[in-house]
Amino acid sequence: MAYIGKTPTAVPLTSGDITNGIITTAKIADDAISAAKLASGVGGKVLQVVTGTTTYGKTNSSTSFTDVESSSGVTWVTSITPSSSSNKIFIISNIGSNIYESGSSEGDQRGSVQMLGDINGGGYSTLSGTHKAGGYSYGGGSYGVSIGDGTPLNLLWSPNTTSQCNVKFQFKPLGNNGYMDVVGTGSQVNTCTLLEVSG
Repeated sequence: MAYIGKTPTAVPLTSGDITNGIITTAKIADDAISAAKLASGVGGKVLQVVTGTTTYGKTNSSTSFTDVESSSGVTWVTSITPSSSSNKIFIISNIGSNIYESGSSEGDQRGSVQMLGDINGGGYSTLSGTHKAGGYSYGGGSYGVSIGDGTPLNLLWSPNTTSQCNVKFQFKPLGNNGYMDVVGTGSQVNTCTLLEVSG
């Protein structure tokens, strides 16, 4: 703008000079507003949901952990990519199993299930610790007994990343003569739901 005489001194624009409601969401940078600036109760919103399922059955007779699979030789993995490193992932899962013995009367129809997490292929580590399934018959004498169980594993994970986060599960029998099946039939679906929750 041209002026007659001396150019006026520039004055910084303040928030009081801006009419309410004229700045659109598109004009605000993605990282311009932190969770600390949001009103009470605004944080904790679910931003995205990913659900993985498998109906593939697998048997483990070793006392070492093995992966739950989606098909023969293929590890079942459910993945989500957080939109902000301050966000968390709420994991809701259930693993169905059947535990039994063979050739002994030890009475141990127990197994373990654990949840593991990986960030962008950097390697899996245990998220949940081990959770027991099945039961134990003190004094033995339960050979031939088969115990079906469902193991819910729920966890709030803080991966602190915007890279892809992967979740898988492992299982094993606890008895020396035990077998543990991860049940997979048309009516038994193992599930894992990942919810990104705003930080």
